[in-house]
Amino acid sequence: MGSTDFLFRMLSVAPQAFVAVDAALGRQPIKSVSSLREEVRRWCDESGQRYSDDECEHLVRWLNRNFYKL
Repeated sequence: MGSTDFLFRMLSVAPQAFVAVDAALGRQPIKSVSSLREEVRRWCDESGQRYSDDECEHLVRWLNRNFYKL
């Protein structure tokens, strides 16, 4: 599976799922774009796939525009 496939699957997940996972793990809610960017980079790194900075930034922008609104 290519990195683009994973990225599109991530984008299809309801954003509320990200908050639910954070809450379940006892993480603080994301309150800044820089925090969101760090979290997305962590997700990308933990996925076991190689993602470009552009792909991760696309996910940051999508999450912020559609859910976080930071």
